[in-house]
Amino acid sequence: MISVFESKKQYYMTRAVAEELPDEHKRFILQYLHEKQQYLTDYLQIFEFYIENGQQ
Repeated sequence: MISVFESKKQYYMTRAVAEELPDEHKRFILQYLHEKQQYLTDYLQIFEFYIENGQQ
């Protein structure tokens, strides 16, 4: 995987995220990080998922 700030580094995620988060959500996060990398100011990014109107 490609790092948010340097293209030669990898993304890292907690074991719980790697094991429990559906692949669809992981792909969404990686796509988001890639698209928004110029706006991110910190190496640590925290995402919170919730259900609203029956959708996540």
